Amino acid sequence: MPKIAVTGATGNLGGLVIDNLISSGIAPSGVIPLVRSAEKGERFATQGMSPRVASYDDQEGFAKAIDGIDKLVLISPPSLDNAVRLHQLHGAVMAAHRAELTQLAWVSLSDPEERPFGLEDVDLAIEHSIRAAGIPFTFLRNSVYFDELGPELAVAADSGELLSATQNHTMNWAPRADQAAAIAAAVTSEGHIGATYNLVSPEPYTYDDLAALLSLACGRNIVHRTAPEPEVVAALTAGGMDHAQDVVDYFQGAIATGKCHTTGSDIELLSGRSGRPTAEYINTLIKRASL
Repeated sequence: MPKIAVTGATGNLGGLVIDNLISSGIAPSGVIPLVRSAEKGERFATQGMSPRVASYDDQEGFAKAIDGIDKLVLISPPSLDNAVRLHQLHGAVMAAHRAELTQLAWVSLSDPEERPFGLEDVDLAIEHSIRAAGIPFTFLRNSVYFDELGPELAVAADSGELLSATQNHTMNWAPRADQAAAIAAAVTSEGHIGATYNLVSPEPYTYDDLAALLSLACGRNIVHRTAPEPEVVAALTAGGMDHAQDVVDYFQGAIATGKCHTTGSDIELLSGRSGRPTAEYINTLIKRASL
């Protein structure tokens, strides 16, 4: 049984990947959650896993943490500073090279050539570094998580109107749970070395479509209306979103400029899950956002 390590184990995506590894039949002893402190690893240890402390900022410690590992799921660190991310990830890739992994699953952002958020410059650089180092790889390019829409949808569920500055252009965001299942499948099944997968929705959809799904989830009619950015920010802020400006500037801005349009069936190919947003999933997100 291979030993599979997962970075960002206590994060939303990392935790879901670990859950899927276990549910796919990997013995808990074969799953190595990489955590930032021993305390953060305690809950994994109680489930029979073998957490190890690893920090992107401690390259020597990171190398020790993946010693003896067969496969590594490398999830991009949370820093939004590209210089910091490049330094952190370069150290992780060099550690992976020395560890002689059988597979490095690099989890980054979809549509990197279109640079929707600028972070993709590092993602592409790391892809090239992994190739140059000769590490057996699988590249898993994640769309923005559909889950990020939870707070917006909750505001619209309360007000009856879904506002956006997207110009109703198409988007391709897939549920985080579906992406996590696909990532886990890529390291637990054969035939994925050297492959690049785009974990995006299989079909494009718009905020009009979201409003229709939200109407099903709420049991009442919710209408989407495009509006100027200041109006959207004001409405979301009034609804309790303290990060409304960032949502409109970055996420809705990327949609409005046509940078979230690609589609594909890789999620279903890997995991059997659809990658499509549903009214049921939206209902879960609304409840979570209201807690």
